[in-house]
Amino acid sequence: MKKFLVLIACAACGSALIGMAAPFTPGNLVVYRIGDGVAALANTGAKVYLDEFTTNGALVQSLELPSAAGDSNQLIAAGTSTSEGLITRSTDTLLLLLTGYRPNPFPYSSSLSATAGTAVNRVIGKVSNAGTLATMALADFASGSSPRAACSEDGSKIWMGGGAGSVRYAAWGDTVSSLVLTNGLANMRQVNIFAGQLYATTQSTGGGNTVPLGAVGEGLPTNNAAFIALPGLPVLAGSGMYGFFFCDLDATEPGVDTLYIADDTIDLIKKFCKASGTWSLYGSLAATNYVGLVGNVNGTAVTLYTTVGSTLATIIDASGYQGTLAGSLTTLATAGTFQAFRGVAMAPLPEPATLGLLAAALALIRRRRY
Repeated sequence: MKKFLVLIACAACGSALIGMAAPFTPGNLVVYRIGDGVAALANTGAKVYLDEFTTNGALVQSLELPSAAGDSNQLIAAGTSTSEGLITRSTDTLLLLLTGYRPNPFPYSSSLSATAGTAVNRVIGKVSNAGTLATMALADFASGSSPRAACSEDGSKIWMGGGAGSVRYAAWGDTVSSLVLTNGLANMRQVNIFAGQLYATTQSTGGGNTVPLGAVGEGLPTNNAAFIALPGLPVLAGSGMYGFFFCDLDATEPGVDTLYIADDTIDLIKKFCKASGTWSLYGSLAATNYVGLVGNVNGTAVTLYTTVGSTLATIIDASGYQGTLAGSLTTLATAGTFQAFRGVAMAPLPEPATLGLLAAALALIRRRRY
């Protein structure tokens, strides 16, 4: 019996737990942090950590990502680039998606974001609930600029955005990516998927664009997509919109109907609601330079979590669909010296098979007791 239970535990956890004290706890937060607290943050590179926090701001554990030159999973960040590290959770809830660089050596000899992708590959990583990290390296993603965000349904198909190269697509394991947006937009920020639709924020004005957030084509396109404005959203050329969160709070309005956006140009988090297909503003709150944003829905109340260089903060919007967002952020955690927070996401959930194995083990334990 003991041997069987050991096998069950290994199958459920095993080597996947290397580098972590325990799997991520469902319902907790994960923050992309740069800096080890020893070396000053520099554009030549900084170590990346995934910090797990409770929703009350208590640090649970930190996962240090590989930084050694030659490591097949090396993923580091530019220490001074505030637009990087906008992590997402896959829509199947099982993975975190994040971006970075793979330089040799580390620290690099010059600014990472200025390098060509052929000299310093940009990296996409995916991290499971157990803390396993897998990476893929690309030479044509965000070449000459910052890699910022990646998203996926289940980790097999990846959409990405950065400071150059527009929104791009690659199947997991590819060494080259393909251009998705074809209307001249280059400088992208957050990319994410909600209700089967790919969205992105951008500062680009190519092709006459003045829309800071839009749908990327229809559904999940892999090429030849247009940047589609959301009716009613403000037209703001050069906006500083970064993280965003869609949710569905009203049963009578088709699809997602409520949107929160972090805009660090005007230092606000803004709320929009959709009625008859048109989005309208429903309040905002002061949020100086916040870029990371994620939400958790409980009924018609939305708890928002947001990050800026030094701070993880939260607010509960209990006003519901077409209610007015108001109030102020509450600080949950603060980054240390020579450290900075970037993106934030809800913790990935365990694989269903893992849950099944654990349930089987518990059932056997109960049977043995009786």
